[in-house]
Amino acid sequence: MNPTDFLKKNIIDHLMKQGINQANAEYCALQGVNFYQKKSANTKDAFKDACNHAGLIAEQRCFGFKYKPPVSKSTRRNKRPQEAFDF
Repeated sequence: MNPTDFLKKNIIDHLMKQGINQANAEYCALQGVNFYQKKSANTKDAFKDACNHAGLIAEQRCFGFKYKPPVSKSTRRNKRPQEAFDF
């Protein structure tokens, strides 16, 4: 599976979870993949940028659809052990 197929599948899944039908989700996912290939291949979070682009197109195409961007998983900051501060 190449990266564009993976990206397309995940965008479709994300949009369908938010309540858009499959045909519109596929069209918007293709637009998101095109955006990924042209502009956001070297950004920090390319999936989120492509998904946001597809979501904005979905809002324009579907009446009453409100896009919610994907939430990145947060990681806890590891604290230093107390032994590091013993001088």
